[in-house]
Amino acid sequence: MKFPLIFKKVSFFLPVFFALVLNLLLWAFFVYKFPPQEEPLVLHYNIYFGIDLIGPWWQIFFLPATGAVIWLVNILLAAFFYSRDRFLAAILVSTSLLIQIILTVSAVFITLIN
Repeated sequence: MKFPLIFKKVSFFLPVFFALVLNLLLWAFFVYKFPPQEEPLVLHYNIYFGIDLIGPWWQIFFLPATGAVIWLVNILLAAFFYSRDRFLAAILVSTSLLIQIILTVSAVFITLIN
């Protein structure tokens, strides 16, 4: 795998960078908004059923952790496939940014519910 090769193109570097920044902001936002507490938090809300998942405060960090794992896997796969299929690498990099945007929006909604 040639990591420097994939990051030399701005079209690959920018989505990777912005996805990482969004994920780090998500971590910082949750650390700021949800300090350790005794009361359970709403972790998931569904428009059909309402609140359907409640848990301890630390489970709120599964959202940015999932985003970080998806980001890392997509970047590693994009670096692996870059020399073989650049279109697939571009899809993987763009998907990681899209997922981080979706997770950020869901974090805002979870914060509004709590």
